[in-house]
Amino acid sequence: MRPLAALPPPKPKDPREASPLPHSLSSIQVDERVSLPRLGPPDTCLFTLGITDLTTSDFFKISRLQLDDDSTYPSRTEYNCTELDHLQKVYYVEVTSSSFKMVETSAQLTADEEKLYDRQIRLWGIESQKRLRSARLLLIGLGGLGAEVTKNIVLSGIKSVTLLDDKLSTKDLAFSQFLIPPEKIGENRAEASVERAQNLNPHVEVTSETFPLADLNQEYFSNSRWDVVVATGLDQDQLERLDGFCRKGGLKFFAGEVFGMFGYFFSDLNTHSFTKTVKTIPKKGVVKEESVKETSKFPTFSSAINQVFEKNSSQLRLLDPSYFVIKILLKFRAEKKRNPTDSDEDWDQLILLRDQELDKHHHPREKVPDEFLQAVVGAEVGPVCAIVGAVLSQEVIKAVSHKDEPHNNMFFFNPLNNKGTVQKLGKLES
Repeated sequence: MRPLAALPPPKPKDPREASPLPHSLSSIQVDERVSLPRLGPPDTCLFTLGITDLTTSDFFKISRLQLDDDSTYPSRTEYNCTELDHLQKVYYVEVTSSSFKMVETSAQLTADEEKLYDRQIRLWGIESQKRLRSARLLLIGLGGLGAEVTKNIVLSGIKSVTLLDDKLSTKDLAFSQFLIPPEKIGENRAEASVERAQNLNPHVEVTSETFPLADLNQEYFSNSRWDVVVATGLDQDQLERLDGFCRKGGLKFFAGEVFGMFGYFFSDLNTHSFTKTVKTIPKKGVVKEESVKETSKFPTFSSAINQVFEKNSSQLRLLDPSYFVIKILLKFRAEKKRNPTDSDEDWDQLILLRDQELDKHHHPREKVPDEFLQAVVGAEVGPVCAIVGAVLSQEVIKAVSHKDEPHNNMFFFNPLNNKGTVQKLGKLES
């Protein structure tokens, strides 16, 4: 398949000449990243656009993206774009049948940043670091897990992190939430976390917002302020709602939580393209490494958390019991509006929910033993927040850099065997 045709270069302009606003791009060069199929538009195609003639503007239109005659794409298409307000930068482009999103990938690193991020640049490459440097994260929920993810992502060198939480900090957070100093106990959790988070890396912009989650709407997630959303400590209904907003807004979505010594997180990258390194080991000769492009599709949070299993199915037999523990805990929170404590009343309720959930799936009750439920009671345990937060942060970096295969789509940390597992749950949207 032939690549997308490049537009002709612009005529030389007098640099003293003022450009009108708003305006259209007069020149775009296109480098093919993923081949276009002959039959209709793909779910996602990736390109790099080198913008050579772009006047500063809050809004402009990209037009005349032309394809070969054998493609069913229109020969003249116009897309609206925002947030592109810098001259001569390269943007990573996601083209879908219904949307067109451009993400800056060429944020130049300063000498200080190259020195600061030297070790991770050696690990995942300069281009991945540049993409990370251009990415913006919204983190919802500043409990122990939220603090760990904030710390890891700020240290990695992202462009900006916005902390959102409407709750007040309490003394019991001191066991896992290290971003809130003792003198700020009683203040808003997001606002109290900004100073220490900012001190981790002065190159990253850290801000806070404090309005209630109930006030969030689709417009909040469709204004190009963020590229990734991480939500922790929320109810099932809230997570399903946020995931829907992020899907419509074209944002990567992660949800996670730690209950006592148990933790999990979920990923919804919708349709995600990435590169990974594949090794070829010949019988004789040198091992060869090749960079391969692949695409993965992700189910929604609602589909994953509400999956129904067939009786005695292989997937049910191989399923980590952690999945049912998540469902039990989310149901407990929906009923009690809080997490379980070590009271007899809460213990009886956990046992009841366990029996109901496993009986519904015709699964033996001993698959979720009592000692597992005992491990989830109490505040977040700091070391477990560190484990789950480290893996979750790495997945955020993968999603932003489009490098290496992401976990699809649920990660569990099982306190009974101290192991982390990844399992794919839910059905893809048709």
